[in-house]
Amino acid sequence: NVVQTKWQNLGRAKAIISQFNDEFPTLPFTVRAVEREWEFDLTPDIRYSGTLDAVVEDQGALWVWDVKTSSSQFDFQKEHLKWAASAQQQGYLYTLRELYHASTKLGGYIIFHIHVPSGPGPVKFQPFQNPLDPVLLERWRERTIVVIAEWEARRTYPHYTSMCSLYGTCDFYDACRALA
Repeated sequence: NVVQTKWQNLGRAKAIISQFNDEFPTLPFTVRAVEREWEFDLTPDIRYSGTLDAVVEDQGALWVWDVKTSSSQFDFQKEHLKWAASAQQQGYLYTLRELYHASTKLGGYIIFHIHVPSGPGPVKFQPFQNPLDPVLLERWRERTIVVIAEWEARRTYPHYTSMCSLYGTCDFYDACRALA
């Protein structure tokens, strides 16, 4: 049973989907996977798992497609820059490389921002494409292994509190949530 409000209801959802279809009648890629779950070992002692929103193919290369939504106003360009450097996106690319190995060219990731105001106002859609940087992938893996080793050595882990935020505050939000 879903609670509906003046601004959160099936009619508005249908209007947003219709607006999306009007603005993007065709997208230049083929969807290869949706809600693609994965699990693999970073090291013999560290298991890494999660879900990719989608894997798409564009001009012969695979891309991670990641949807970000927000009800508050934000600057698309600033949000793009924040996510471009995030451990989440680098981890997703590392995962893409692990899942598809060298059998397919890897392009990078596409972040698709959707601003849906909690009250009246237009919905805004903005995709950003970020090419793969192989050096960042290895740095992400090394940094992640070091951080987890530090947690283990101290026997302390990040604290999942009401102050934690899913949106860019901490690179290890999901790990904390799993420990909560």
